[in-house]
This record gives sequence, C-alpha cells and structure tokens, in this order.
Amino acid sequence: MDSGKRAAKAIEIRRAAIQRKIHPALPELLKAFREAETAWKSLRELERTPERVREIQQKMDAELDSIRRRYSGPVQASKGTFGVEGIYSETTLRSESQTEYASVAEYVHWHRHSKPLETDLEKMQAKDYEASTRVQRTFGDLEILRCGGGRPKPFKGGAKGTDHWDFFAMGWGLGLEHLNLTPEELADFANLYCICGSTEHDADNLKQQRLRFKRARENAMGRIREHAD
Repeated sequence: MDSGKRAAKAIEIRRAAIQRKIHPALPELLKAFREAETAWKSLRELERTPERVREIQQKMDAELDSIRRRYSGPVQASKGTFGVEGIYSETTLRSESQTEYASVAEYVHWHRHSKPLETDLEKMQAKDYEASTRVQRTFGDLEILRCGGGRPKPFKGGAKGTDHWDFFAMGWGLGLEHLNLTPEELADFANLYCICGSTEHDADNLKQQRLRFKRARENAMGRIREHAD
C-alpha cells in the first residue's frame, strides 16, 4: 500500500471512530447553525433588518425542530447534560419570541465575560460591584447595537473564538464533551462541521479551547446548582 492509500485509510478509520463517539443529530444541528450564520454574513449592512434576521431565525428554528422530532427519544436527558444549560436561562432556551432582546443580552454577556447574565443580575441586586460592572458593559454593547452606533468591541479570541465556543456549547452533551474524542478527532470533526467554516483546525488549540469552555461551564453550572440548593 502506497503512502497516499495509507493516509486515506487512516482518515477513514478516524472518521469511523468519530462517528461512534458523536450523536448522529450533532452534524445536522451544526449544519443548520452554519447555514444561518452564512446567510447572515452574506447580507450587506443595509440588508440586516429585523425582518431579514427574523426570516433567517425562523428558517433555522424550523430545521432545528425537525431535527428534535427525528432524534428525541421517550427519555429526556438529565438536567445539566447540554452545553447551553447554565449559560442561558430556561426562558431563552424555550426560544420564546418575546425574549429576543434577552437572548441577545445573554449571548453577549457569556461571550464577553464567560459568565451567565442571569447569575450576574442576581449578584448585582446583592450589590456585587464586579457583577454590576459586567452587566453595565453588556448593556453598553447592546445600546451600541440598538442605536446603530457601530459594532461593539470584539469578544476575546475574535470571531473564530466566538464560533468555537458556540461549537462546543451546541455539541456538549452530544459527544464533544467526551475527552475520549482525541484532539485529532476533534479537529477532524471541526473541519467538517464547525460554525467558523475553517477546514484547517489546529488539534492542540482546539483541545485547549475545549478545556477552557469546560471550566467556564462548570463554574456556571456550579452557581446554578448552588442556587437550586
């Protein structure tokens, strides 16, 4: 067997291993999000109207609902299984239309501070100055967007870093949380399905991002469990 065939065989074996470790719904979920992201980025600034955003959102929601119906079983996963839990409030996760502003606020706050907005709002009410400062920064970002004052300062790690955290948030509980998915397998899967669209992910960098996301989410979930107790 020549080197080309050996390389192709190695890729085939690795992708088969990935398929065994990843929930079959995950590639479809990531594809739906990536298509929505591509549709948004393809719009010119003047075309990014609330109506156009709503159209993209509704199309994505319909696809996600189809995926849920096809893959949801009779037994629900235990609370705290999925990556978005602890990051976003239960109201936002129910995707209620009246919470559109709140969901954007939670998204901005998480990516800016790696903390749930809901938790920081509680701390702010208890006169926690650092939490209050974080919340005010988030609302400042939202006012820039609402008033058409340009774009807020990029999140740490830039657009690609934001996409990678969204990648882990969506895949947590569906296979990406398993450390038995090797860095090389994780990079191969990201090359195919990551929201950022890159086909050249660095295995070690992605491994470190997975660990940072894991720690941030565990901190968030720890606060949620403490609150529930």
